[in-house]
Amino acid sequence: MKIYLNLLPEERKNKIKRKKLVRLIMGQWIRLFFVVLIFISTLLSFNFVLKMQLGALEITRSLEESREEFQKISQYEETFKKTNKQIAFISNIQAGHFYWSEILSKLERAVSDEISITGLTAENNQILLTGKAKTRDDLVKFKNIINNTDCFNSAEVPVSNFIAKENIDFQMDIELSENCLKN
Repeated sequence: MKIYLNLLPEERKNKIKRKKLVRLIMGQWIRLFFVVLIFISTLLSFNFVLKMQLGALEITRSLEESREEFQKISQYEETFKKTNKQIAFISNIQAGHFYWSEILSKLERAVSDEISITGLTAENNQILLTGKAKTRDDLVKFKNIINNTDCFNSAEVPVSNFIAKENIDFQMDIELSENCLKN
């Protein structure tokens, strides 16, 4: 067994104890400082990662919103295309549509009491009239009126219709002006 003799004065012993205590406290503070430093660096790294993920999510959200806007724009463009096709279809129909009311009203004004129309056939820009005229002169007068009207280009009656003098069954081919048919 060993015996230790403590020959140091009391003051010196207290000084050594305080030194040990200060070293112990300083060691604890240094360890605590490193633990706090590691904790703060961990928090900063989490903060950095979370900021990067937040930025990626914002980019994704903006892309999603722009995709939705793109889809809306695509829907609008599709609607416009359909509407334009319908308008083009209607325009084609209207371009080929003939307005017969003006032609028929001018034809009605040209017909006198001596002429009766029994048939009217229209094809493209021609009309085939069949009817009866009381006299040959009435038929010639009717033909001249038709030829002098601005909506009719020419009226042709076969010579065989002029053989009889009275109660003439006639047939007349009338070529129409496209301007009158389109307006």
